[in-house]
Amino acid sequence: FDNFHWADPVSAEFLNFLLGGEATPGLKVVFSLRPGEAKVDQLAAQCRRVELAPLTVKGLGKFLRDGLKILDVERDVLKWFEARSRGVPSVVKALVNAVEAAGLLREAPDGYRIDRDRLFATKFPDTLEGLYLAPVDRLPADEKNVLGHASVLGTSVSVNLLRVLSEMEEEKL
Repeated sequence: FDNFHWADPVSAEFLNFLLGGEATPGLKVVFSLRPGEAKVDQLAAQCRRVELAPLTVKGLGKFLRDGLKILDVERDVLKWFEARSRGVPSVVKALVNAVEAAGLLREAPDGYRIDRDRLFATKFPDTLEGLYLAPVDRLPADEKNVLGHASVLGTSVSVNLLRVLSEMEEEKL
């Protein structure tokens, strides 16, 4: 399980059941999480904790090349990713998404190449939150307004309620 700290209560309870039950001896589960929430801390207390070190520059190169299909990454580009991501793979992926959104990835036969010169001249958000929200910030104002209302309403949204809140005509919505 990845990002288990965002798991819903039922999933956390089910995993607690599996890990604590006699019906599943020898069960091994791997999950990533951030400490600080009761459901996570309770679960983590039952587990063997393994701290993962940040990716090294060499590891970043392998992740970019093998995992994300970015070819011929030069050392200064690797150092750029290292400085901004602190070696955290999810941040590296968010940075690559931002680089792609900025039009700095060129498609090649076996993957992608980063436009190195433009990379160093382009401003990117400094935080993970900023990287994740950048696509939202690029939306037109009316679409951003609808998204804001939908995000408050939850994962299942009534189109009629969204239309009323956003004050948009149904066809435009």
